[in-house]
Amino acid sequence: MLLQPNPLLWRAIEDRRMIRLLYHRRNRILEPHDHGILNGSVQLLAYQVGGSSSRPLSQLDPDEGE
Repeated sequence: MLLQPNPLLWRAIEDRRMIRLLYHRRNRILEPHDHGILNGSVQLLAYQVGGSSSRPLSQLDPDEGE
């Protein structure tokens, strides 16, 4: 079986769009930043910015900047 990255995820990264998906039976909202194949496995690297999580999502203090 030939592993291939998903072109829709690449498009979301290029257009700086968020995605919504189901992961470990929880709805997540992600900001994807890298997608491809690493060590024979399709990978997606993203920041979770909303949705459900087993732990609290960290909040950026607007007064602290990035």
